[in-house]
Amino acid sequence: MKNFLKKINRGILLSAVMLLGVIIYLISLSVVQAREKPLLEELCRQYVATEIAYSVLPEQYRDKDTVMADDELDAYLAQMKAAISPFYFDNEQILQLAVDRIGGNLATQAEGWYRIREYEKSIQFFDSFEFDGSKVTVRFKSLTTIERVNSEMSAQPETRQVGETDDLIILQKAEGSWYIVYAALNEPARYR
Repeated sequence: MKNFLKKINRGILLSAVMLLGVIIYLISLSVVQAREKPLLEELCRQYVATEIAYSVLPEQYRDKDTVMADDELDAYLAQMKAAISPFYFDNEQILQLAVDRIGGNLATQAEGWYRIREYEKSIQFFDSFEFDGSKVTVRFKSLTTIERVNSEMSAQPETRQVGETDDLIILQKAEGSWYIVYAALNEPARYR
C-alpha cells in the first residue's frame, strides 16, 4: 500500500478529491433549491392574485361614467400599498416603485382614460427558477384576460384581450424569508 501511494500522482489524487467535493456541493445545493421551489411557487401565486386585485378600481368605479374622487383614490392606493408591502423586501424604494407602477395605472383609470372591467391572471406553469446566491428569478407562463372600457376618444370603445404572457418575479432571501425585489406581470399583446 505504501508503494502504491508513493507511485500515485498526487495531482490526480488532489483533483479527484476536489471533483468529489464539487459534486457533493452541487448535489446539496440542488436539494436545498428543490425544497424552496414549492414555497416560491405559492408566494408568486399569492402575489399575482394580490397585484391583479389592486390593478383595477373598486367595482363601483369600473363603469366609464362613474368618477372616483381623489380622496377615495388616495385611500384605495393606501389600501393597495398595505396589501402588497408584506411581499416586498424591507426597502422603501423597492416598495415605492411597485406602488408607483400599480398606482399610476389606477390613476389613469380614475381619470377616465380607460377602465379595466375584468382582469384575471392564472399561472399555467413555472418555466424556471434561476438561483443566484440569495436571489432567485422565477419565470412563469400565465393565462391573462383583461377587459377594458376605453374613453370616447378611442377608436375601440371596448377591448378584450386574452393570451398567454411571460411573467417574472425576482425574490431575495433575507432573515430566512423570501421577499419580492421586482415583479413584471405582463398583459397580452394588444394587436395580433
